[in-house]
Amino acid sequence: NDTATPEIYTLSLHDVLPISSTITVNTTTDTLGANACSLREAISATNAPGSQVGDCTVASAGADTIVLGSGDYELSLAGADETANQTGDLNVFGTQAAVTIAGAGEDGTSIDASGLGDRVLNVAAGATLTLSDLKVVGGIAPSGQNGANGANSSTGDGGPGENGGPGENGGGILNAGTLTLDRVTVNSNHAGEGGNGGNGGASTSSSGAGGPGGYGGTPGSGGGVYNSGTLTVTHSTISYK
Repeated sequence: NDTATPEIYTLSLHDVLPISSTITVNTTTDTLGANACSLREAISATNAPGSQVGDCTVASAGADTIVLGSGDYELSLAGADETANQTGDLNVFGTQAAVTIAGAGEDGTSIDASGLGDRVLNVAAGATLTLSDLKVVGGIAPSGQNGANGANSSTGDGGPGENGGPGENGGGILNAGTLTLDRVTVNSNHAGEGGNGGNGGASTSSSGAGGPGGYGGTPGSGGGVYNSGTLTVTHSTISYK
């Protein structure tokens, strides 16, 4: 008997998901898994199209829009230098689609990191983000590590203190991807401070001297926005006041 050869079809992510999605954030609270769709969860959804995150609409494999109403979206889940978007600044790292975060106006919608101790947004290489009609405020990039103190000595000079580490760049937004700011106000953000130099070690030797202190670390750059990718700014203000 003749046996027909079965046809094999390969489906990609773009074949099984819609070409675009609108994700409406329904809480101003920075929360995970609390029967709501927070801004952090909405961004996590766009980072992983097709995955259910919180109560957010599932993101598409195409262009997605995150809609914010009026209000202060205050970031509060502390934990700087975490890159999976679970704590600290908001991490946009999805490379499958372009993402737009649209507010209700620069005077009506703010993304606020004033109480966080971290920057507001971190856009990774390969990601594409547009911000429109909102304010980015209160971010501070992490400071450099303090230098260790020098060792004490009973036989000679005290050891030198270590130099402080450099502060990180991008207080409001750190961008290594493709970022567009359209009708956006970025203010009251600043880059990380350099760490303090360590103290020189003491000497208890009759002929010894105290060791030299370390130098303070250099501060970061780009208090409002630090860009190492592609940045387009239209009808927007980047300032410190």
